[in-house]
Amino acid sequence: MLTLLPDAPAAEPGAPFASPFDVLGPSALARHAAEKLQAELRTGVVAEGVSTARLDEPCGGKMFGVLVVEARDGRCGFLRAFSGMLDGRFDVPGYAPPIFDRPAREAIEPAGEAIVKRLIARAEDFGSSAEVVALRSAERELTLRHAAARDAMREQHRERRAARRTRAETVACPPLATRDDVSELLAQQSRRDKAERRALDAAQAAELHDIVTNLRVVDRRLAAFDRLRRLICRRLMQRIHDTYRVT
Repeated sequence: MLTLLPDAPAAEPGAPFASPFDVLGPSALARHAAEKLQAELRTGVVAEGVSTARLDEPCGGKMFGVLVVEARDGRCGFLRAFSGMLDGRFDVPGYAPPIFDRPAREAIEPAGEAIVKRLIARAEDFGSSAEVVALRSAERELTLRHAAARDAMREQHRERRAARRTRAETVACPPLATRDDVSELLAQQSRRDKAERRALDAAQAAELHDIVTNLRVVDRRLAAFDRLRRLICRRLMQRIHDTYRVT
């Protein structure tokens, strides 16, 4: 389990344990150990009978770590470890074993995961229920129909503006009274277009109101499912972390 570092760079005796997140990076010894493990992984083997190809499988990614140690006989070496399970196992030859209390974890994790899975299933069943699917479908159809109506009105108003500009240009030279009358008429038509758009917006909002209200209730319930799931997961992880014992 201990990998020796016979060619390791010298370390200052009694030096403080360096933070791996320090801006200067890990110590020279830790970096040397990490590079040694990386070189071994590049050979295509993680451990006896475990190929690095497993790391490229879905959910197969792993975080590896090294810890430089001094053996009781004074030799310098390092321990290696991986996150979670590797090849479906916690115990892999050449790697440090888990440091949690296994019976305690086995009493907590399966039951907690079962609760989380049931909660996820309930949320999925609710979100895919016929009622919710019908609501979302109705919202999509209305949204598309409303967008088409707004586009049609926008094009109609664009044509009217063009016609008003043309009419305004044709009365640029007549007597002032005639120009004033035409300007007022064109302004009225512009105000009518704006009122027409406001009326359309109000009608569409009213048509969507009940659907949007019901979907807000649906989304609040789904959000409640998600908050509950996160609370349970957080509590489960706290209980799992409590099973770790570092000597």
